[in-house]
Amino acid sequence: MEHGIYYQKLPEAERLFLAYVEKLAALPVRLEVVLEHVSEALAEICPYLHIGKVEGIMDTPPNRLVPDGITSRRLLFSDGIVDVFNPISITYDTEEGGKITYEFYWSNSNPITEEGRFWTGCVAEMLYLYMGRARISSMLHSSMGTDPITGLPNMGAFFSQVERIIEAGRIMDYVAAYFNIRNFKYINKLVSFQDGNSVMRQYAGKVRALIGHDEVIARLGGDNYVVLVRKDRSEDFLNKLEKIHVDVATTSGVRSVPLSVRVGIYEVDRPLHVADEIMTPISIAQQVCRENVTASRIYYTPEMAKRVFHEKKVSMDFTKALAEGQFHAYYQPKIRLSDGSLCGAEALARWELKGEVILPGKFVPMLEKDGTVRQLDFEMLRQTCEMISKWIEAGKEPVPISVNMSRWHLKDENFVETIREIAASYQVPPKWIEIEVTETVDFEEYHVMLDVLQRLKDLGFSTSIDDFGSGYSSLTLLHRIDVDVIKLDQSFLWEQSAKGNILIRNVIRMAKELGIAVLAEGVETVEHRDFLMACNCDMAQGFLYAMPLRKEEFERRAFS
Repeated sequence: MEHGIYYQKLPEAERLFLAYVEKLAALPVRLEVVLEHVSEALAEICPYLHIGKVEGIMDTPPNRLVPDGITSRRLLFSDGIVDVFNPISITYDTEEGGKITYEFYWSNSNPITEEGRFWTGCVAEMLYLYMGRARISSMLHSSMGTDPITGLPNMGAFFSQVERIIEAGRIMDYVAAYFNIRNFKYINKLVSFQDGNSVMRQYAGKVRALIGHDEVIARLGGDNYVVLVRKDRSEDFLNKLEKIHVDVATTSGVRSVPLSVRVGIYEVDRPLHVADEIMTPISIAQQVCRENVTASRIYYTPEMAKRVFHEKKVSMDFTKALAEGQFHAYYQPKIRLSDGSLCGAEALARWELKGEVILPGKFVPMLEKDGTVRQLDFEMLRQTCEMISKWIEAGKEPVPISVNMSRWHLKDENFVETIREIAASYQVPPKWIEIEVTETVDFEEYHVMLDVLQRLKDLGFSTSIDDFGSGYSSLTLLHRIDVDVIKLDQSFLWEQSAKGNILIRNVIRMAKELGIAVLAEGVETVEHRDFLMACNCDMAQGFLYAMPLRKEEFERRAFS
């Protein structure tokens, strides 16, 4: 299909947005040129969205390249009379620790629509991407070509070398990769700041030794690096990269420490026009790799970019959906295995949109990425407290309800107090609320989690560990923490084996000897149930007994 015909078949908003992106992409990678011509790129999409004015506000602290920092406001687009009191402001962090804000002012004669808000966010995203690209490029051109700490090329030198490979027509012979060191912050805790730089120089020297004369490496900053290696050598390079050790001097002597990496990889499959075109695919792949706790390397695919766009849309829709009451707590019963009676439930989020019930797997992972899942957790707690409060008013004996809380809350010093305030606002005694946290794989989070769970216990809340057996150190957890319930990860049942059954029996036995109740998740068959009863497990939860139920259905079951 010809390019023009394809555009004609697109909806108007998408057609104008793609045209806008193409105009930005066509601008030279120089900030002064982008600033001069950005208004032309906005000229069609803004009137369609009823945007009358766009301003950019730059606020960056002093740094090595700009000693005085930057604080400026610049008009990027203007067309007619606007509502100056209610702009849409979208702020992004910049690479040098500052912020850039885009303000969109609506035309006086037109209201703000939800479609307009969505596309405005997309317009801002592209402004940030292309202006950020131009700004960073300008900074790099004004800097020296060598990273002062490691002696490796910096990004300016990297792009210059890549440009030469592009001009020679050889770019498709290469693989680009973006990698960072796993948990390098723990190395810095072992040594002083200066010694940390020494370790980084040692590491950089070992990586440089893996690079051929016609290949390129650069340090992005921190413990982040980019490389361009020949396709016929890429597998060998990546394998050796994963085996690098550094010598670290500690108070107990010199230690050889392995430095594993997370790598986002892009096998260049098309001619490139400018060097920084490789940054988007390797950044996306590296982000996906960071989110995957098991993979050490991820190869970029076009589907990843589509997923990132989808995730952005979910995140943008979430706040409005939450305000409109589209999220509801469903309750999955917990069954006492000794007599088959209902002994509690778990609150699970469902997004009800236009008659469709959307399961958490389609939105919670996106909300986990930026921390907005915290708002959802507290909404589930609020709805649960409201329900229990009505039971108490009606003279009904409540059953305990557990509410999941994301690891994001561990970063919030007011987390425990917020839970207490929500329960108190509905006059719900803490004993009817069980707070679930997932067993963490992070050493630092592990210690914060111990403190949080103890404080909740001190206030009278029940506590439980979700997905027990999948985290940092399950046996250490049993030893260290005073928790009411552990929930066996459903994989124990779903992947039953002779060794697995021995493990389940002994975990249940140890927990009960420590005074901790055990709940098995994912119970779907009679065989699962009979095995758990034989192991003296306390409770079960799963489709054998009930799927998550709407509040009204759960109440009928609980009080029938």
